[in-house]
Amino acid sequence: MKTNLILLAVVIVFSSFKYDLSGPWNLTRQENLVLYTRPEGFSKTPSPDSADICKIISAQLQDIKKVNQMLKTSFNKELRIYLFNYDEAREKIRTNAGGGAKVKICEMYFTFNKDLASKMDDFIGMHEIVHIVAGNELGYPSTVLMNEGYANAVSNGYKLRLSEDGSIQRTTLEQWMNDFIANNQIIKPSELLIKSDKIPEHVFYPQAGYFVKWMMNMYGVETTNTLYTLKPQKLKKKLFLITGKEFNIIEKEYLNYLINKL
Repeated sequence: MKTNLILLAVVIVFSSFKYDLSGPWNLTRQENLVLYTRPEGFSKTPSPDSADICKIISAQLQDIKKVNQMLKTSFNKELRIYLFNYDEAREKIRTNAGGGAKVKICEMYFTFNKDLASKMDDFIGMHEIVHIVAGNELGYPSTVLMNEGYANAVSNGYKLRLSEDGSIQRTTLEQWMNDFIANNQIIKPSELLIKSDKIPEHVFYPQAGYFVKWMMNMYGVETTNTLYTLKPQKLKKKLFLITGKEFNIIEKEYLNYLINKL
């Protein structure tokens, strides 16, 4: 990505970590969203002010609508977002560069970064919302490919970058894929389906997202949704029933697409 600076990883999901949700909290409710923020002066780093809160709620409600529209779902459960001040976040949620979610109880936990919040329209983004919407509407994913692939495909980005004009933007999947092709780092879908710990997250996440995005474009979102909960072998069989093609043929078509498209 040339000289672009990666600023913030989006996002880490912790399945078993117990978040420290002890108060005090200010609660703001709008539609099906409840935002928990620290009161002014809670710690040495800034808490969200009223303008921040309005901006965050508006962006996240729009994100829920966008995710529902893109996935053809109708998620309307109450979603709770806990925003931790920057200087407490690493201790309370194990990171001060992003956050995580507990899908089944529809809760998100995120770091409030005043600098990012002031410079970006939606500094939290929709990555975790995709996890929550997909998990509640489609079921629990059986592969990392579908779990993280959906989150990155729908948000069409992974990590933040500092652009040449000084603005902070999410790095698109296309930007990542162009770099992976140039550096001969393309991971085959068969390898994405059986994720190895040897594949770094910054290589796996955007490529999983791009492959899922390609499947959505090729076979439709509703068809791809039927693959979300399936284990690798059942996913391959389902794809064969849908397309009449073995997975290795689909893989070749995808790799050819990358060469010709990007």
